[in-house]
This record gives sequence, C-alpha cells and structure tokens, in this order.
Amino acid sequence: MTIFKIIVFAILLAPLVSATPAHAQRKGIKKFLFRNVIEGKPMPIRRLGIDKEIQTEDDLKADGFAIYREGNGGVEQFRHLACDLGVTEMFVLSGNGHLEEKWSEELRTTKPCLGADGKPDPTKKNAGIKVVFGKTEADMTKTKEPLAPWFMDKFDRWAQEAKAAGKKIAFRCECGCHRTGRLAAYAEMTLFGKTADEAYERHRDAFDGDNAGVKGKFFARKYMKRSIKNQVQALGDYLAYKKALEALKSEDSLTLAASLPKPCKVRSKYCVDIKATVRPEVVAPAAIAPAPVPMPLAKSEESALDQADASCLNTGTITPEPDPEDVWNRLGWGKDKSCVDPSYDDL
Repeated sequence: MTIFKIIVFAILLAPLVSATPAHAQRKGIKKFLFRNVIEGKPMPIRRLGIDKEIQTEDDLKADGFAIYREGNGGVEQFRHLACDLGVTEMFVLSGNGHLEEKWSEELRTTKPCLGADGKPDPTKKNAGIKVVFGKTEADMTKTKEPLAPWFMDKFDRWAQEAKAAGKKIAFRCECGCHRTGRLAAYAEMTLFGKTADEAYERHRDAFDGDNAGVKGKFFARKYMKRSIKNQVQALGDYLAYKKALEALKSEDSLTLAASLPKPCKVRSKYCVDIKATVRPEVVAPAAIAPAPVPMPLAKSEESALDQADASCLNTGTITPEPDPEDVWNRLGWGKDKSCVDPSYDDL
C-alpha cells in the first residue's frame, strides 16, 4: 500500500516538479518522502521513568520533577505540554527550537492556556516553554553520529538541575523517533538507573515504530534500528567507563585500575568519542604571541646608527651574521656595527 501511495503522489507531483529547479526538486522530494514515508506522524508525548507500554493522561501528569520525550507535534502538542503538563523547559535536537519560542510568545500574549470550558484559564501558567538548547540548525544532532561527551554533560547538568528544582522538562527532535529515542535511553540510564538493554527495550518502540497509534517507520525501521541499538549499548559502555574512572580518582587502587572496563565494546563508528569534551565550534583558537616590541634606543646609540648609515652608503659593503646581543642587531644591522643591506627599510 505504501509503494502504491508513492507512485500515485509521484504522478500527481510530476507537473510541479518539472517546472521546479533541480536542487529544489531534490530537496522537496527528500522532504516529502521523509515526512510521509520514513517518519510517519510524530511520536506522542511520553514520560520517562514509567514502565508502561501505553501511557494514559494520568500517567503523564506528575507532582514535582518529570521529564518527557515527544516528536514535533505542532502547536497543539506544545500547548498540551505547557498548559496541561506544566513543562517549562525544552531541549530540541532538530535545531528548530524557534518554533517553541514563537508558540511561547503566543501563549503569553494572544493565545493563553484554556480551561475545560474552552475559555482562558488564569490558574494555568502562561509563561511558555524556554528552549535551553536547539534554537538554530547549528545545534542539530544527527542520528548516525554518536552523542559526544560535551553534549551529554550539558544534558546531564540541565536534567539534574531540573530534578533538584522539581521542574518539568521535555526534549524532542522532529519525529521523536531515533535521536529522541537514543537520548531517552541515555536519560533512563542516568536518571532512573536502567541498564543499556533495559533502556533500549523501554524506548524500542521509537526505533521500530510499533507504539500504539504510531505509523511504522518503513525505511527507518530497516536502516536505522541497528545503528541506534549499538549506540545505546555504546552509551552504556561509556557510562560504566566513566563511573570506573571516578572510582579511581577517589580510591588509589591498583585492582580498580586493572579492572577498568573498555570505554566501548561495539564497533568504533557507534562509540562515544571520549576526547570530544568541548563543542567543536566553540573551541578557542590558539593564542598568537604578540610581535616583540623593539627597545627604545639611547641618544648615543641613535647617533652611532646615523654614522654607520653614512659609512654604508659610501662603501656599499654588507655584513651577515647578526649579533643578538648587539643593539645594532635589534634593527637588523651587521655584527661589526658597520653596514647592512641599504635596501633594508624596516627601520
């Protein structure tokens, strides 16, 4: 049935495509296929730390700290997060967090939270959702690139601060499937003590597309599932390695050093780059040493230089091998204080 739909849409789009520049055609077709065939509709809101295959609205609600995952379900799903669940901060993996900022502004001004009667409800917070990461495309993460330590550190600090403050937070990518599912598995390990296998199984539906009411992910199921599963395993290896390193810092034990686990037990392309502790685009460039400033000359030295200059113009001789201890050498003059190349004009 899916292949049939593709053929029908291709026939209908043919006249439009033929009148469109080649680069725009490729971009438009790719976007169409990704949104309608690979992704399907975005993942619904789910709360982490709940061991249920299908979550009800009561399961989503929480007193105090809660962390949610979702896909980009548009303004209505955003309003559900902000108005009904009380989410105040968002981590966006697809680099389009400007949408949450736009919807938050509408929430504060023209479209406040509504009550059961469909009228503005003053008891609900209308402050919107603050985007703490992912406002621009520069923040976009990629499915086939493992998470980096700098990114995980940033996420950990954010999540731990929210937990301590009792906030409700959420994160998403575009469909809420692979990038979001991978980060959800990581959060299950760090916040709720799950193993890599447990975390993967808890969020496997995001990778397989078998969650209730969510369309199967066609190509994504076939080509991305293995990559994500191995990356989740690699994240578990990285966390075990990191924990062992912390133990070594607190206990001077040769036994612990000998039993230090490998930082990764799967293929290297799925592994965390343990050296990537700083975001590449914010690495400070190497400091450039300033050029040395010539020392000022005394009156007697200036007079001697003038005399030597006159002598050089008469003889035209040039002496190499400058003497670094000689005041003449500071300005490029010769060892015997007699002559330099008359063409030298850097004085």
